[in-house]
Amino acid sequence: FICLIILVVGLPAMAFASTEVTSIKIDVEGYEIGKNVADLKVTTKQPGVILKKVELNRPHSGGSQTEVKDGVFKANIDYSLYIQIDFEDGYSGPQITKNDVTINGKNTDYLWNYCKYDNYMYDIDLTHYLGKLEDPNAPVLEGITVVNPPYKTVYNEGDDFDPTGMVVEANYSDGSSNTVTDYVIYDDT
Repeated sequence: FICLIILVVGLPAMAFASTEVTSIKIDVEGYEIGKNVADLKVTTKQPGVILKKVELNRPHSGGSQTEVKDGVFKANIDYSLYIQIDFEDGYSGPQITKNDVTINGKNTDYLWNYCKYDNYMYDIDLTHYLGKLEDPNAPVLEGITVVNPPYKTVYNEGDDFDPTGMVVEANYSDGSSNTVTDYVIYDDT
């Protein structure tokens, strides 16, 4: 009977041996303009890795984010993923860093190991910015035209540029144009 207890006590020690996960590859499909956000697929084929929670968000200034649950992906809007990862029994990843996790081939932006959330301990929490989707049909800037030059066109050394009277138009690939009202004066001296 004592021998049996020793054997039973000795068995769990063998169960604690685990396979260490050293990198995680995550794939995202369906991130396209006009696609339904509910159809977004976030998966991994990494053995021992469970994507416990996947949340699509719209980041805001100051670090806050709003979850996006419905609608379609729109052009020129930032989106991000928040993912909680667990490891299956027999797997661990204590040394995983943000450089070890890729999403569609790019390293993730933020990663925290062993996080407590709603009284549950997750092995990894991460946030990854997907970026803005560019509309392939959006007109492309092809050039600018100075419609009216500035009133002052002769300068002495040290004079500041005076744009008074200047009108500049931006010309686009679809034949449209609009007046440039916001610009930067660059001084490389």
